[in-house]
Amino acid sequence: MHNILLVDTLKSSLVMTSEVFKDCVKGCQINIVNTGKECVDFLHHSPDTDMVVVDFNLPDTDGVVLSRHLKRSYKGPVIITAFPDQVVNDAIAKELFAYHDAHHWVQKPVRLKLFSSVIHQFLNRNRRLSKRFVYTADVHCDVSAQPNQPKLKLAGHVEDISMGGMKIHIPESGKMELHPASKLTARFMLPQPAEIADATPTPTELSIKSQIIWTKPQDNTLGLQFVKMKLETSDDLEESLKNLEPIEDTMDYITDLDDEASA
Repeated sequence: MHNILLVDTLKSSLVMTSEVFKDCVKGCQINIVNTGKECVDFLHHSPDTDMVVVDFNLPDTDGVVLSRHLKRSYKGPVIITAFPDQVVNDAIAKELFAYHDAHHWVQKPVRLKLFSSVIHQFLNRNRRLSKRFVYTADVHCDVSAQPNQPKLKLAGHVEDISMGGMKIHIPESGKMELHPASKLTARFMLPQPAEIADATPTPTELSIKSQIIWTKPQDNTLGLQFVKMKLETSDDLEESLKNLEPIEDTMDYITDLDDEASA
C-alpha cells in the first residue's frame, strides 16, 4: 500500500487531490498536514512515505523552499501544486532546475488527466527524480573492504552526474567484480563555471559516500547513488550543475494538455 502525504491548507484542493490519488493508486493511504513544519516532522517519523505533494502557498513557508529542504534527506518524489503565476514559474526554474519531479509542478485547480500522468510516471514508473548532466572528470573511489579482503581502490572517469548520483567508467575490466549495494567513497573535482574575466576559479574536490546501484561489466560502467552528502557539498554541487548541459530524459514527457477540454 502506498503512503501519500499532502501538504496544503485549501480544503477543496485537498479533496480533489485525494480523489485523484484514490483513483490512480488503489488502496493508498492519504495523510494530510497543513504547514511546512508539520511536513518535515511527519517525514522524520515516516521516511518511507512514497510521495509528497506540496502546495506553493503555505502558512509558514512556500512550496519551493520546502521542496529544496526535503531534497536534502527525503528520497521520494516531491510534486508542487500552485495556481498559475509567473513567480511560481521563476522560482521553480531557478531553485529546482536539477529535479525532474519538483520541476514538473501541477497547476491548480488540479486536472485529473494531467495529475494522473504525474503520479503514474513518478510513483508507478519510478521515473528518475534528479536531472542528469553531461560531465567528464577523473574519479577515484575507495571501496569499503569486504571481510578478509584488502581495501579496493578504483580510478576512472565520470560520464554524467546528477544531484542523486553519477555514471562512471572504470577502464580496468578486472576491477568490475563489484556488485550493487557495494559501498564506496567517490572523489572528483567539482564542475566549474566558465572563466570569468581574468579570474580563474579554484578547483574544489568533492568526497561523497556512495553506493553502487548497477553495474555493466561489458562496458566497465557503474551507476553510483549518493547516500550521504554534507549540506555545503550539496549546495556546491547543485550550483555547479547550472554550468553543465542537461541530458534529455528518455521517459515520456509530462505535458499540459491544453486542448483536452475541447477534444
